[in-house]
Amino acid sequence: MKKLINLILIKFDFIIRFLYVKMRLNRLFFWKRYTSNCQIIDSYFPNIKELLSRQNFDIKDKVVMELGSGNSYINAYNFLQAGARKVILLDKFPRNYTNKKQKLFFQEELSYFREKNKDKIFCLQTDRQTTG
Repeated sequence: MKKLINLILIKFDFIIRFLYVKMRLNRLFFWKRYTSNCQIIDSYFPNIKELLSRQNFDIKDKVVMELGSGNSYINAYNFLQAGARKVILLDKFPRNYTNKKQKLFFQEELSYFREKNKDKIFCLQTDRQTTG
C-alpha cells in the first residue's frame, strides 16, 4: 500500500505542490512530505559522506550538484564544509526568497549551521539564479 501511495504522490507531484502552495492545503494534506527541517536533513550528511568515502570519492575541490534540493541549503553547507569547491542546487520549483517566511527559514537554517560548526570557518557566497 505504501508503494502505491508513493507512486501516486510522485506521479501527481505537480498537482499536489500546486494545491499545497496556491490553496494552502499543506496544513491538511502532505504536510510531512514537503516540510524542511534542517536538523533532520543535516543528520543524513554523515551517511552521504560515508557512502562517498566507501567508493573512494573525495569531495575536496569538486563541484557538487544536488537535484531536488527543495527548501534547504544544509547539504550545500555540509559539502562546502567538507571541501567542495562549489555546490549547485537544482529544483523544479525554485524558491521565492523574497517573502518573509522563506527569509526567516533561510536565516534560521544558516544560524543553526553556523552554531553547530562554530569552531570551523564558514564563508557563504550565494548566486541565486532562476529560470522562468
